[in-house]
Amino acid sequence: MVAGTAVALTGRGPRRVPGPLAVGSQAVIGTALGAMVTGQELRTLAEDWAGVLAVTLLTLVISFGSGFLLALHPAVDRVTGVLSMAAGGASGLVAVAGDLGGDIRMVGTLQYTRVLLITASTPPVAAYVFGAPVAAVPAGTVTGAESTLVGIGCVVVGLVLGRLARVPAGDLLGPMIVAAAVGIWGGIAVPALPGLVVAVAYVVIGWTATLGFTREAMGTVVRVLPLALGLVLALMVVSALAGVWLARLAGLTDLDGYLATTPGGMMAVLAVAAAAGGNVTFITGVQAIRLFLMLALTPLVTVRLRRRSVTPPPGD
Repeated sequence: MVAGTAVALTGRGPRRVPGPLAVGSQAVIGTALGAMVTGQELRTLAEDWAGVLAVTLLTLVISFGSGFLLALHPAVDRVTGVLSMAAGGASGLVAVAGDLGGDIRMVGTLQYTRVLLITASTPPVAAYVFGAPVAAVPAGTVTGAESTLVGIGCVVVGLVLGRLARVPAGDLLGPMIVAAAVGIWGGIAVPALPGLVVAVAYVVIGWTATLGFTREAMGTVVRVLPLALGLVLALMVVSALAGVWLARLAGLTDLDGYLATTPGGMMAVLAVAAAAGGNVTFITGVQAIRLFLMLALTPLVTVRLRRRSVTPPPGD
């Protein structure tokens, strides 16, 4: 994304990503995100489902509320504000921001700023506030042939269903829902895609977010950034407090609750959890549910906002 911005500012870069490449990248990312939801994790959360749901809904409400507050800035409309502050699935939200009517440059910059802030702060907060050991970044995993075939199937079937259903962001949500359904069912291998394919999809999405950058647009983002950072920090604090409450409700450690409810930074969270001997299954389950619901509901909210913004007043 940094490289794409630099090229865009010169005015010599391409102005658009080829359609099939953009659609394929959304479908790949949707499948990768949906595969995080499995039946085992949901069963682990069954006893504490009310608390998990309450914390997840709290995160959703605060995220959307933060988006409305960000939209008080004259340079940000409500759709862009909600997409920029939604706490989950940064790459997925950036991928569909343009289709949903948001400013993809603003959404991309603020979403990845949120992820960077949470990823950088999670290990020290876990270590110095909750007493966790310092964690290393987890190594990548090797994808089996059966899982890869299932993952490809989720991409294809999800794209078809997303187009047929005509849902907002269907190229992302279709594969995500299919992959999640397969993971919850558990009758076949968990869907997965080769790491290189997923990495290329992330690169394409990052590139897409920078295509329209100009010096004027960059200046606008910089002016909005202080307000956005303040809102993200507030969300992080509230999420941490909610996590401690959830942990005590579920009989877990405060560290487990904190890690389960961080509004992003899932890779850093799992690294800390593994190093600290935390309840990785519980943490992953709560994180996956937050991510899934955020990606599923945010497009619906933005579509509603767009319809309200274009509805003519009575008598027109």
